[in-house]
Amino acid sequence: ASLNNGAMEDEDDLDREVERVFGGVDMAEEDEIDSNNSMLTTAVKTMEESVKFYLGRVFGYGEDEDDDDDDDDTAMTGASADVKLTEEQLEMIAKKISDRLDLDVKSEFRAKADSVKEKKVSEIQNVVAEDRDARMNARQIERDVHEAENVVLEDLRDEIDEAADRVKEEIPEKLKKIRNEVVEEVTGKKLDDIERQKRARKEKKQELVKKFQEMRAKAKEAGGSKPQEMQAKAKEAGSKRQEMRVKAKEAEAKKSQIEGESMKRNRDKSNASKSVGDSKSESKDEHVSSEDDPKESGPSVHESNGSGDDDRDDGS
Repeated sequence: ASLNNGAMEDEDDLDREVERVFGGVDMAEEDEIDSNNSMLTTAVKTMEESVKFYLGRVFGYGEDEDDDDDDDDTAMTGASADVKLTEEQLEMIAKKISDRLDLDVKSEFRAKADSVKEKKVSEIQNVVAEDRDARMNARQIERDVHEAENVVLEDLRDEIDEAADRVKEEIPEKLKKIRNEVVEEVTGKKLDDIERQKRARKEKKQELVKKFQEMRAKAKEAGGSKPQEMQAKAKEAGSKRQEMRVKAKEAEAKKSQIEGESMKRNRDKSNASKSVGDSKSESKDEHVSSEDDPKESGPSVHESNGSGDDDRDDGS
């Protein structure tokens, strides 16, 4: 009876030990989930920023906004040309996508972690079952369970970390799926259709730009060296105008010189005529004065006669 009682106590101890190990596995799983959830949350937040940028580019808020007057693009989707969203609407959509993505990522990670835990619990149970098949007693089985615990916990932590990494790698694909679902819920249009419409419009614009550049190149080629010739002619015309201005200045200077010389000759001639006139006037005045003054004209008749009488007296 005492042996049976001892065996029963050993069995109870084994059961408690196995339960303790299972509890340790549960706690280890929760610790790893909490630790990796923070990493996954950070990854989701990072993707949220990229979602806002992407949506802004697609829905016209931002630098890649196109005209929405393309009737051909409208025909592609059977709806309005573009769905325009405000910044606040884009923030709301991005937040909705981020929340749904975060929930989806953590749910998948939890499922993977639970799967790892269940596998490790099964490993402990297998140890117990194999030992019983080997007809080992409870104390021996308990020792094997205790030894297996350390290996199981270490493997569990590693495998849960690996599961978190796999989930993180799948985030971009999950994001694309959730993003498409939310956009269709909010706008009523499939995101693939919106992107296809936008690409078609962009390609059309690029084609127009290409054609314009080709036309400009052909026009330039057809023109040849005409611009250079025009520049040369303009330069030549400028040189001729400059030459004409120089000649005009020279002619003006020569004209001024001739006029100056002519005026000088006229002054000299005028002075010479005046001198001759003054000389003649002086001669005339002298002649008139001689006639008017008897003393200056010569001896009077009486004086002549007197001298004649004197001559006759002397002859007598």
